[in-house]
Amino acid sequence: MDAEKCRILIETIDHGSISELARTVGYTPSGISKSISSLEDEVGFKLLNRSRGGVSPTKECELLIPLMRELISTVDRLEQTAAGIKGIEIGTLSIGSSYNIYYKWLIEKVAEFFSLHPGIKVRSYSAVSAKLKEALDDHRIDACIMSRREGDHGWIHLKWDQLVAIVPKKHPFVATGKYPIRELENDPYIDIYPGNETDNSRMLRRNGVKPKTQFSCADAAAALPLIEAGLGVCVVNEIIADSLRGDFAVLPIYPQQLVDIGIAISSSHTTSPIIKSFIDFLQIKTGEIM
Repeated sequence: MDAEKCRILIETIDHGSISELARTVGYTPSGISKSISSLEDEVGFKLLNRSRGGVSPTKECELLIPLMRELISTVDRLEQTAAGIKGIEIGTLSIGSSYNIYYKWLIEKVAEFFSLHPGIKVRSYSAVSAKLKEALDDHRIDACIMSRREGDHGWIHLKWDQLVAIVPKKHPFVATGKYPIRELENDPYIDIYPGNETDNSRMLRRNGVKPKTQFSCADAAAALPLIEAGLGVCVVNEIIADSLRGDFAVLPIYPQQLVDIGIAISSSHTTSPIIKSFIDFLQIKTGEIM
């Protein structure tokens, strides 16, 4: 099976559209379609569902996607290792962060690394930790800053963060300086990043707390007007709360709820030479943000 055809198929699925992929990578839509059709002829069944809204993998294709991603990753490592033997550095570095405060730092480190290794390409992503973990497992990204998740990947600890409650300034617990976790079952709760596994949802599940959810918002910033109006409370990481401004109060959750934040790295058996170099570089630089 041709790895390059598999790559085009996977990138088409990731972009959700043949035309969108064509605009991004410079292929022609007809060239992409021919490549995918050729792969479908090779495997003997349809791989993509096509519609006006874009493309999606067929059920048969979904069974092949993990193996195709593994094939692409293996071929990339082979090419990078062969190039390294000849003294040439090539490859694509895909990185992500679920915290804006660290995203800028990460991009700065990527820029420094790029100046030392100009032959590489860089892709960056921003998403919640659970989504980044999925991308890491699927070999779509190589390293990311996120809260710790279970899985087959390396880990560089950066810091312990705590979860805090953002409440109206006149909330009765402002006077105590802390927010009892069980109070989330009494106060109107604002769910941020609904439908995603977040540090908040993990904390609630771990402590057996069932909040009285009345509002849902895309992120903490969108929840602030509701909180300032006295309509509810939300929970966020302290490093996120520190970047927010408004007429509200921030209280540490009691008992304290800690989150391990660090850099997750592709497992050693799938890590390419360029990624290993980048991780070694990052380990030297982590002291800057600890």
